[in-house]
Amino acid sequence: MEKTGNDVKNVRQSKTGILVASLVVLAVFLLILGNYLFSRQNPGGTDFLVHWTGLRLFFKEGVSPYSDQAALTIQNAIYGHAATPGQHEFRVAYHCIRY
Repeated sequence: MEKTGNDVKNVRQSKTGILVASLVVLAVFLLILGNYLFSRQNPGGTDFLVHWTGLRLFFKEGVSPYSDQAALTIQNAIYGHAATPGQHEFRVAYHCIRY
């Protein structure tokens, strides 16, 4: 059985497609790995977490982001318990949206 030009062309396109898909998957994996390694060495995000949690409580539960309940929820997310004297309180202290 002879291979025609179309058969050879289809095999090449198939191999090229597999190569491109493999490179995309590898690139995405490396980006995720790099992000993971960076975030492990550079923890942070509490500035974002404070406002995100405050707004989430406001929209989902109707709780004021400036309330003690919101502060306690934020502190539990960060410390695993309520802030003790000397620890940062992590309260929403200023408006999330500035005009």
